[in-house]
Amino acid sequence: MITPALPAAVLRQRETTEHTVEALRAALGRELGADADAILGEHTTFILTGSAGRGEMTAGSDVDGHVVRVDQPLDSGHDARLRAATGAALAALGLPPLDRGGAFLAMKSGASLTDCLGSADDDHTNALTTRMLFLLEGRPLLGLPAYETLLRRVQQAYRGGATKHTDDFLPFFLFNDIIRYWRTVLLNHEDRLRKKGAELAAEGLAGSALEDELLAHRRYRGMKLRFPRCLTCFSALTHVLAIAPKDSDSVSEADERAMFAMTPLERLRAIATLQPRVAGRIGTMLDLYGRYLDHSAGEKGDLVVRLREDPEFARTTSREGRRFTDEMFDLVQDLGAGNRLHRQMLI
Repeated sequence: MITPALPAAVLRQRETTEHTVEALRAALGRELGADADAILGEHTTFILTGSAGRGEMTAGSDVDGHVVRVDQPLDSGHDARLRAATGAALAALGLPPLDRGGAFLAMKSGASLTDCLGSADDDHTNALTTRMLFLLEGRPLLGLPAYETLLRRVQQAYRGGATKHTDDFLPFFLFNDIIRYWRTVLLNHEDRLRKKGAELAAEGLAGSALEDELLAHRRYRGMKLRFPRCLTCFSALTHVLAIAPKDSDSVSEADERAMFAMTPLERLRAIATLQPRVAGRIGTMLDLYGRYLDHSAGEKGDLVVRLREDPEFARTTSREGRRFTDEMFDLVQDLGAGNRLHRQMLI
């Protein structure tokens, strides 16, 4: 079967992303000037995540990212200089400013992403989220050598048992960590809605006005949860299931690296090549995702207003979101068929 085509919205936002990322790379390089080598060199990488990492930017998209230093001590001066240069580059391009003053862009050590892997510290230090976004939707803006080094280190941390299973290695550790991250995303969804309700109440909203506004924000966050958040996690899980449909199969380091190099949509689409029998379902999911991109293009505030004021639009987006997650569930069931990796998702 022919690999399903990408919807027009996907192609359009991919083109916007490539143009924006190249412009940002050049602008940030100019802002750093002669300091670039000392700040980045071969030891530091600037990783884009969010819509930039997924290839889904529109004209008003925020830029989300992480700065990670590998095998060199952290430097507060370099950290401040890079954040300031990033803010200036965004302003020069007319892009939104860094969220929370660039707090998420604070320089991290490469070791911090692997040293607490699987421990309780993994959550409260935010290492789990950073590591998952890096693997599942990250792309290097600057610092490719450090990016590649970091990717090897993180892969090695997950593949500790690979030397004993050279012909039948299945990535249970990675698989479970992606599932763990998905569960964290679900819990954060409810926590953020609770905080949003308190924030709206503090602004003076009450009664039906508060309920209507909070419902609109719930619908907005529900769209994000059912489409990009679900896709980021489950495009990886289903891709692994497609590579290793039988318990005797093996997932190589090269298989993983190829998967991490893809955007979530590219991973989903590639499954149709790996397992042609599910190509029809993949095509349906791509079409639904394209409709989500059409619906969500533009400013967040405008979308929240529309979700509040346009009941038919709200019903349509909710229905399509449920359909997308239902299709994803069926894809998991079809590809997993009760094999060992599939069972790990539940037990």
